[in-house]
Amino acid sequence: MTDLKLLKEAIKSLGRYSPNHIKVFCLLVDFAIDNKVFLPVTEIQERTGMKRSSVYFALNTFQKEGIIIKDQTEMGAFVFQQEKIDFLISLYNKKLNSLNV
Repeated sequence: MTDLKLLKEAIKSLGRYSPNHIKVFCLLVDFAIDNKVFLPVTEIQERTGMKRSSVYFALNTFQKEGIIIKDQTEMGAFVFQQEKIDFLISLYNKKLNSLNV
């Protein structure tokens, strides 16, 4: 996956996600290997201190936006969509460049 720190900064800078969304996203990024992460909802709950419904809401949001998809072959597994990740990074870089002009 792309530079993890850059990816986390990109998602934070968009201004469209709640702090809970960002917690879930950053946790998924931290546990991802080759764009795939196996992290059951109960573990996300434990690690973030969030309610189960909030975790599901964040995961569903990222799925609807095409950032992640459920891996149909493994329960609790998600796959980051590289094309969407690249797009988020590009948006972030463009935003940074426009601030530096």
